[in-house]
Amino acid sequence: MKFYNRKNELLLLDRIIESKVSEFVYFLWRRRIGKTSLINHFFQEKDKNYLYFFVGNKWEWNLLKAFEDTLYDFLGYAVTFQSLRDFLKFVFEYSVKNENTYIVFDEFQNFLYVNEEIFWDFQEFWDLYKDRSRLKLFAIWSIYTMMEKVFQDKTSPLFWRATAKIVLQEFDLITLKEILLDYGVFSYGNLLDIYTVFWWVPKYLEIFDKLENISSENLLENILTNHYIQDNSLYLKEWTDLLLWEFWKTSPLYFSILEAIANSKTKRSEIADYTKISYDSLGLYLDNLEKIYWYIEKMTPIIEQKTVLNRYKIKDNFLFFWFRYIYKKSNLIEIGKYKELTQFILSDRNTIKWFTFEKLVKNLIIEQNRHNKFLINFEKIGNYFDKWGNEIDLVCFNETSKQVVFIECKLNKSKLTQKVKDELTAKSLKIQKFHDYEKHSLFISLEDLWEYLG
Repeated sequence: MKFYNRKNELLLLDRIIESKVSEFVYFLWRRRIGKTSLINHFFQEKDKNYLYFFVGNKWEWNLLKAFEDTLYDFLGYAVTFQSLRDFLKFVFEYSVKNENTYIVFDEFQNFLYVNEEIFWDFQEFWDLYKDRSRLKLFAIWSIYTMMEKVFQDKTSPLFWRATAKIVLQEFDLITLKEILLDYGVFSYGNLLDIYTVFWWVPKYLEIFDKLENISSENLLENILTNHYIQDNSLYLKEWTDLLLWEFWKTSPLYFSILEAIANSKTKRSEIADYTKISYDSLGLYLDNLEKIYWYIEKMTPIIEQKTVLNRYKIKDNFLFFWFRYIYKKSNLIEIGKYKELTQFILSDRNTIKWFTFEKLVKNLIIEQNRHNKFLINFEKIGNYFDKWGNEIDLVCFNETSKQVVFIECKLNKSKLTQKVKDELTAKSLKIQKFHDYEKHSLFISLEDLWEYLG
C-alpha cells in the first residue's frame, strides 16, 4: 500500500532533524497506527541513513546480539558488548563523533521487561552527551500506560528528558475515501463498512493489497470470509495480547466492561448489571478506561455540566467491533465455526452500522466546521438526551452568535419521514437553553454524505 496522509507529522519531523541541538522524541498512540511506517518513510524520503533498533521482548544477551548485528550492517565492522549499558554508551559516543546521527528504538517499552535499569543509563548518557552532539533519538511506543510511566512519571529517570512527542492519530475521513477510490471500491456503503470494522487504522487498511479480484460488491463479506475470520488471522488474536499487556491481573474486569459497552450497555447501571461488578466499584474502572487507557469516552448531554445521565462508548471502532463479535463469540472461533460467525456479523451489520454512522457524521461535520463549510460556525458538538427519554443524535451550537443545529441521522433516507422531522422539532423546542437561538435542523442519511463530501 502506498503511503497516505501524515503531512503535518512529516513537517514536524523535518523541523526536528534540522534542529541545531540534540532531540529526544517519542511517538505514541495505539498499535497498528503506522508509527514505524512513518519514520521509515520519512528517512527514505530524505535519503538519510539511520540506525533502527527493534527492542524485542528477549533476554538481555539475545537483545544485545540483535543490536550487534544491526550495528555490523550499518557500520561495516563488528562490535561486541557485555551489557546494554555498554551498548548505549557506544551509540551515544558515536553520535558525538558523527554529526548527523539518527537513532530509532522501536517498541521502546520492552526495555521494561529486558532490563529496567537501562532507563537510568539513558538518563546518564543523554545528560552527558546531548550538548556535545546533534543526536536525534526517536522512541516508538505501542502501549500508552508504559510510556506514561517512563516519560511522565516524576520518579522516572527520563522525566522531562523528551524534547518532543508525536501523537499519531488515525486517518481522517478524506484519506479513507481516497484509499477506497484508489482501489476502485468506493461507495458510501463501503466507506461505512470499512470505518465500522477497521476504523481508519493504517495497518489494517493494508488488507486491500491482499484481496483477490477486489470488487465494490459484497466488499465486507469478502473481507470477513477470506481474511478477517480465518485461522491465524491478525485481527482475531492480537487485541487479546495487547490488552493483556495493558490490564494485567485486572484483564477479566476490563474485558467484561468493554464487552458490555460494545453490546449497547452504555449506562453505568446497565454495565454493572451485565458485568456483575458493583455499581460503586465500577466507577474506578470506567475512569481508568477513559482517562488512562483512552479506550472509552463518557458522553454527557451537551448542555449539561454535571449530571448522573452519563453514558459510555468505545472510541475505537475496531475495538468496538472486536468486543461485540470476536470476543463475545470466541467459542465459535475455538471450534472453527467461522462461517457461522461471519453470518452472525452480517445479520447484525445494520445495528452496528447505525452506531458508527452517527460517529462518522460527527467526524464529517467537525471537518467541515474546521474549514468553515458547515451551516454555522459552531463551538460545541455532542449528543442530547434527558431523563424523560428525549434524545437528539447530534446538536452543535455557538453561544456567541446564538445559533444551533439539531441533527437526526438515519442509515436509510426512507426512514427520514415527516413524523421523524416533526418529532425532532418538538424535542428541540423543549430545550430551554436554546429558546432564543436561531434554530436549524438537518436530516442526514448515508445517501446524503454525497452532498457533504462530493
